[in-house]
Amino acid sequence: DVTGVQTCALPILGGSNIFKVPEHISDEDATMFNPMGNAYYWVDEKAHVQPGHRVLVLGAGQRGLCCAAAARECGAEQVIVTGLARDQIKLDMAARFGATDTVVVDAGDTIEQVQALTGGVPVDVVIDTVPIATGPLADAVELLKVGGRMVLAGVRPADAGHFPIERFRIKQLEMVGVSGTSTAAVRRAVDTIAAGTYPFHLLHTPVYPLSRAADAIRLLGEPESVPDAGDAPPIHIIVRGSDDNPADEAPGGGAP
Repeated sequence: DVTGVQTCALPILGGSNIFKVPEHISDEDATMFNPMGNAYYWVDEKAHVQPGHRVLVLGAGQRGLCCAAAARECGAEQVIVTGLARDQIKLDMAARFGATDTVVVDAGDTIEQVQALTGGVPVDVVIDTVPIATGPLADAVELLKVGGRMVLAGVRPADAGHFPIERFRIKQLEMVGVSGTSTAAVRRAVDTIAAGTYPFHLLHTPVYPLSRAADAIRLLGEPESVPDAGDAPPIHIIVRGSDDNPADEAPGGGAP
């Protein structure tokens, strides 16, 4: 029996896309269709990552890790994921999501660290998932090859501060802004989740029952107000549609 919000009747509007989720995929893993669908849209359809490419992913959140996986699925030879020292838990997961290397940006100069990993060879593509901060965009301009492409997915204020526009022009770079995904990308995301290649269950931190939906929302902006928030940063917060199976909905995360 299925219980929860809107389970008795769910109207489907004309033109809606419906994807069948294989039975063996957990409800929690199925929610990854969103960030993984975004990743395929950004990495494949917009960045056009090809076999042999070097790809730099700015940001180690759920979308950054999914972009690493998408880049590897597209055949990228090297996938570098950046993050802060406080993101170490996420950076430690990066290899399991296809990354070949990671960079802690507040442990040294980002450009120097990336160039050391590539042997001084510029990257072909940069996928930006970093919110607010503008410094990573300047780093991306320096690290991209002439004619390289940057996909801008990170959300920033209207005034994004200084951007090296002249350097961008001289290097003949391309920038593509993205928001959302495509039908084809979501379909591919579902197939990737079903294949079981990547440990998406590790990203479900935390999982809350419906009765704690308010805590899940506060965890995003006011984690100190959530009693059992813990020290680890949230990665992919899930609110289940019921209060069933409370043992599976502990704030610590998804199934082992």
